[in-house]
Amino acid sequence: MRHHLWQVLTALLLPTAPVVSYRTGNETPISIRTPILRVQTRVNAVVPPCMAGEGYPAGGCYDPPEVLSVPDPRLAGAGILRALPAAHHAWKGGSLVVKAAISNPMINDQVPETAFGQLRVRGKPRAGARMTATWNYRGGLKTCTSAADRYGVASCSEASLAFKSRDLERITVAVAFSYGGHRYAVDTGYRASND
Repeated sequence: MRHHLWQVLTALLLPTAPVVSYRTGNETPISIRTPILRVQTRVNAVVPPCMAGEGYPAGGCYDPPEVLSVPDPRLAGAGILRALPAAHHAWKGGSLVVKAAISNPMINDQVPETAFGQLRVRGKPRAGARMTATWNYRGGLKTCTSAADRYGVASCSEASLAFKSRDLERITVAVAFSYGGHRYAVDTGYRASND
């Protein structure tokens, strides 16, 4: 029983390593695929998920669906990304995903707000993809467009409050990409305060 348990644990912990049978002494190559073991790796190291609110070097972590890592403007050119909480939606069985994030969920009304978006096709970010962000203020809309950078992240900024918007009112920003003749959008948002 003890040897059998060792085989099972070895198989789970080292899914591609050969297992030596305790009965025959022969090596048997095994390969087990379970959802538990499907993690991103680089060479033999596990790549951790990015955590919202943290900064990472490019490639130092991977973005789970609810996180979007964007270039940190304070460290321009250093390759440091800031992980933001993101809204996301998937189409075509998950092969096409749009993510949207906002730089500050609560912002002073005198500071412009920045919206970020990313189009992922078959798991890969699309550098150069055109994003349209539409700010839905009370009493009007503002729209801006930009192209995704080398990380596949597009961004644009607008005034945090405009038209007849009020203090602490939620401003929704629709982030959209066109791909294959169709438009794919997801909403994010923030609140602006004059305090």
